[in-house]
Amino acid sequence: MRRLMRNRLLAGFVVVAVLVPSVVLATNSWPDVPDDKFYTDAVAWAKDNGMTTGCDGGTNFCPGRGVSRGENITFAKRYDDLVVQPALDGIRADIAATPGLQGPAGADGADGAAGAPGADGADGAAGADGAAGSDGATGADGSAGVDAESPARVVWVADDGTGDFLLLSAALASIGDRTAATSVVVRIAPGEYTETATVALKTYVDVEGSGQGITTITCACAKGSNTTLSATVSAGNIVAEIRHLTINNTGGGDQFSTGVWTEHVADGSVSMLHVTATASGVGSSYYGVYNSSSSPSMTNVTATATGGNYSYGVYNYLSSSPTMT
Repeated sequence: MRRLMRNRLLAGFVVVAVLVPSVVLATNSWPDVPDDKFYTDAVAWAKDNGMTTGCDGGTNFCPGRGVSRGENITFAKRYDDLVVQPALDGIRADIAATPGLQGPAGADGADGAAGAPGADGADGAAGADGAAGSDGATGADGSAGVDAESPARVVWVADDGTGDFLLLSAALASIGDRTAATSVVVRIAPGEYTETATVALKTYVDVEGSGQGITTITCACAKGSNTTLSATVSAGNIVAEIRHLTINNTGGGDQFSTGVWTEHVADGSVSMLHVTATASGVGSSYYGVYNSSSSPSMTNVTATATGGNYSYGVYNYLSSSPTMT
């Protein structure tokens, strides 16, 4: 959605640059618009393109009269309806018909700042918007590239379509291999996000919600065996952090259910900060956090499990030694 909005703005500028010089301008648009005024051609263009219908019932233009807020927004809407939107339709048609223009695009660049309103002209036309931000380059692995101008290479997840992805799993799938110098942050807007399978974290990709109980990742991921696939979120031998969110496994009829599963995590290389991890159901063994041969860092973690024959908030297996604060 952000990309479409910026494309609309950019297309608007293209329209102005391309269409205005090609219009054959009339003179004497209205009796009170002389041929030799600085605004004569502009008034003619506005009339020819339907931007204004004049005043006094259309008999005059009234170039010296002030413009109300209602009139100003009406001019802006007419410009969008009559100039920008038809041009966008043509641009979209050209893109659809041109091979090679439908490839994967980079993630959204920063939005351009809104431009200052234009000085009140003859018809009080609205000022031009600021230039749109440039798109990020496509990643080497063919996935959507992360905008180089975004701070710390940020990818957004939002359930209302205003982000880059709708689910955490989709965002992670789009990110190729990373290093400490090219690390990425996936930020998740408020809401409850339902996954259909375990979400495996990636190295040098941090996941940040909008707060415990405000951003919730949930999955009915219970399995018949106690493995990473019985967890909502899992982390292997990687470097990453999850913070400020709730991770919930609603279980089901199977025997094992886990909120967060870590395995073979070296000393504090995976950290959990301000995380709530829960597991529930009617099976055998449920775990809020299950550490297998792992030593993650756990700070302000709330871990609960309910409903199973054996329910554990935090379960440390095979010499696991997390640092817990």
